[in-house]
Amino acid sequence: MAKPCDDLHRPEAGADRVEPVSGQDLAQLVADGVLDMVAHDPAVPVTAWRVIAPERSSAFGVPLVDGLTPRLAAVLITLYSRTGGLIVDLTSHLAVEGVTRAGGRRYVKAHPAVASILAAARRRDDWPPADLVLLRWPRHDAAQSILAPELPTLLHDCRMLLDPNGHLVVVLGLGRIEMRAEHALVVISIAHQERLRLTHHHIAFTQPHLQGPVPARVDLLVLTSGGRHER
Repeated sequence: MAKPCDDLHRPEAGADRVEPVSGQDLAQLVADGVLDMVAHDPAVPVTAWRVIAPERSSAFGVPLVDGLTPRLAAVLITLYSRTGGLIVDLTSHLAVEGVTRAGGRRYVKAHPAVASILAAARRRDDWPPADLVLLRWPRHDAAQSILAPELPTLLHDCRMLLDPNGHLVVVLGLGRIEMRAEHALVVISIAHQERLRLTHHHIAFTQPHLQGPVPARVDLLVLTSGGRHER
């Protein structure tokens, strides 16, 4: 994992905060029905983060209680990339672009349909390997098109884009809370077929009082080829 970058972690007035949740507190949140869990076989580490944001605030035009916040994006980028490393963003999330450039990473934003073109260039060694690839699934409505690849093709292309020690982070089920477990199982199953291995599951959620009894939540599946890079 990368060394934290001061630019990414410098506090800003009015910015959201990301606080780790202990294993004991996570178990209590599950027992209380505040959070549900996806069973993984084999088991992988599950980490929870509480995102605390000023109510009704936003950054880069993105509501802080919906999806990736700037601080959450900064945590992911710090954990799974190096200064100077390449990040390929297939989510087109505004929060990612801002903190990536601030952290000294190289940043490429692309529509998911372009992933196959980049993967082909990577096979020819005409494109550099990525420390981190970010993918949103299910696709955002704006990414839906007749050219958008199906999930098996998309995951295969993402694996090709990765450095052998790089990571693919799937931002799971934004706006589709009731389908989260189903989407997770589908992604993990197809990823396994494409020789990607689930190594970690992060859960980020807002304080329940911001959204009523059920907090806003985003799940982040971390996948790697485990140092293997067969073409």
